Amino acid sequence: MLSETGDAAFSLTNEFNYRRDDDRFEQVLAYYWVTEAQRYIQKLGFGVTRRAINKESQDLRINTFGQDNSFSWDKKDVIRLGKGGVDDAEDAEVILHELGPTRSRTPSRPRSASATPSNRARSARALPTTGR
Repeated sequence: MLSETGDAAFSLTNEFNYRRDDDRFEQVLAYYWVTEAQRYIQKLGFGVTRRAINKESQDLRINTFGQDNSFSWDKKDVIRLGKGGVDDAEDAEVILHELGPTRSRTPSRPRSASATPSNRARSARALPTTGR
C-alpha cells in the first residue's frame, strides 16, 4: 500500500483508528476491501479446489495525482485510487470495481495444439468468468 501523501498505516496491536481526514484511514479501507474480496474468492474455491485467480498480492496506491480518477493498470499490476469529492479509497464500490479487472489477469492454461470447435468450447468452459 502506497500513499502519495502522509505516513503508512501501521499498528503493533492490529488496531487502526484513524479519522476520515487522515490518509491512513483510506489505506486501511482499501486494504480491507481488497482482503475481503480475496477471502470471498477463496471461499468460492478459487485457489483451493479451483485454479487460483491472480495469485499474488495486489498493489494499491491512494490519492494518486490529486485527481478524481481511479483505474487498474495491468502493466504494473497496480490499482490507483483517485482523490476528489469523496476520495475513491473511501468508497468500497470504487475499490471493488477497480479490483475486478485484476482478477481476470491470470494467465490462461495452454490450449491444445488441435483447435477443433469442441476443444475450444471445452477450454472456454474451463476458465473462470468474471464480470465487470
